[in-house]
Amino acid sequence: MAPMTPIARREWRFPLCLAILFIVVGSFPYCYGYATAAPGEDFMGFIGRGTPGANSYFAFARQVAEGHHAVTNLYTPQSPERAYVNPEWWVMGQAARLTGLSLVSVFHVGRLLTVFAFLLALYYLCAVTLSTAAQRRAALLLVTCGTGLGWLLVGTNGLLGTQLPLSLDAKGVSIFGYLMNKPHFIRAGAFAALQYAWFIRGDQTGQARFFAYSGLAAAGHSLIRPYQIPEAFLFLALYAAVRIARQPHTLRSVLQHTTLAGLCHAPLVVWHGLVYWKNPLGLGGFNSWTPLFLLPQIFWLGLPFAVLLVSLVLGWPGHAGQKSRPSVLALWLLAAFLLLHSHPFFRWGIESYFAWVFVPPLLFVGHIWPAVARWCTSRPHLRRLTLAIIIMAVAPGNALIYTQFFTGLHAPQPPWQYYLDQDTRQTIEWIGEHGTEGDVVLASHDTSQFIPRLANLRVLTGQDVLTANYATQNSWVAQFFGTPGDDGFKRWLCQTQQVTWVLVGPSERRLGNANGTLPRGFERVHAVGAVEIYAVRRVQ
Repeated sequence: MAPMTPIARREWRFPLCLAILFIVVGSFPYCYGYATAAPGEDFMGFIGRGTPGANSYFAFARQVAEGHHAVTNLYTPQSPERAYVNPEWWVMGQAARLTGLSLVSVFHVGRLLTVFAFLLALYYLCAVTLSTAAQRRAALLLVTCGTGLGWLLVGTNGLLGTQLPLSLDAKGVSIFGYLMNKPHFIRAGAFAALQYAWFIRGDQTGQARFFAYSGLAAAGHSLIRPYQIPEAFLFLALYAAVRIARQPHTLRSVLQHTTLAGLCHAPLVVWHGLVYWKNPLGLGGFNSWTPLFLLPQIFWLGLPFAVLLVSLVLGWPGHAGQKSRPSVLALWLLAAFLLLHSHPFFRWGIESYFAWVFVPPLLFVGHIWPAVARWCTSRPHLRRLTLAIIIMAVAPGNALIYTQFFTGLHAPQPPWQYYLDQDTRQTIEWIGEHGTEGDVVLASHDTSQFIPRLANLRVLTGQDVLTANYATQNSWVAQFFGTPGDDGFKRWLCQTQQVTWVLVGPSERRLGNANGTLPRGFERVHAVGAVEIYAVRRVQ
């Protein structure tokens, strides 16, 4: 592979300015969330997808901020005490502890730093695969703003009244959206960009240090998203097999380099293996995601992916003198493809996310667009038309995602919750003050997702991965609050789940006739407004 074209110092201004733009634009929904909180409600600091997950991160970080290095999964009643260590949330908790800042403040500082880290790392990946500053900028924009075509499905449903299933981009799963609301995910993306950028540099130069750097970046990636471990090692195997098949004389160096990358990654693999074996989070009984196949992927990943598929069918466009061959990127995408289509034998292929959103734009800009541009040389109007089509294809999706940050705050998709009424919050904090470590609170899912974050107490449900037997727990909670009478079941549930407190508030009453549903012997010990706390055993 040809050597990398050096990055001019002034080139870094573009990703830096783009990072500032994302930070400014991404801060408006948060400001709107605080500004539009109804009287008696608190905005809890999140926008977009997955508030239960975000609350669970805060629950871990809070335990660290209070002086614990090992933490407890509070979203299930039977998980081991102080058995889990997560470096990411340990850093967040220590930052809050050492600076005195609230966890929400630390979250936003981390969000800002993460945007810079991601865009700089991604630009480096663009630089090692593309020759010119213009190509690198175009690829960076396509990765960050090249949202899919799901807006077509939304528009069709709205205009024709159809019920077409929405693709993931229309539900907010995109780099554009995640740069504003998912710093945890974007941090993994920064490591992924470095993981493959350094591997490509090793492939370009033959220098072992780049393969070591790649393995260390893979370890950072796996620390945040262990789902990528099979993808990373499958990629190494594919790379070694293809290189040796094409160039048998490289057998020794290829095996040395891939082994070095794997060994640098190995400590995190061992660590996750121990976590899986010992199960310190007490996980169990959760469902994997449904895999995606070709048509949903086209809508989700958008124009670069669609064009890439067409180019593979029609033949890869050649370009004399182009700087790099697409083999490393193509093998990364192939590894993700094989894992995705190995369902149900491997159930987490859909989590191999970054190959799908990084590789198509890079191959599109580096290997497909040059052929299109040459064809349009004598037809400048067609080149302008093509650029206009690209912009028209991606702009509506970004507008849709950004609009949902605002509209979704006050019309959330269950089980996401962005606001918590102050009576419920004060009641949760009261339980935290009067309860003891290990106490279990029975409340609705909407309320339970906040309790470990605000009170460091256990709950029966609240997070789809961290709650063991999530679907069953939710059905039990709904039956408890929604069914009058049935005292035998309610006593059985409180006994088997070791429930200490029962919280009855607006969310619990929405499940049914919560008033009067508690068996005799449950003592009301505290109330704030319409929110009541019952002790399953008397508070000492």
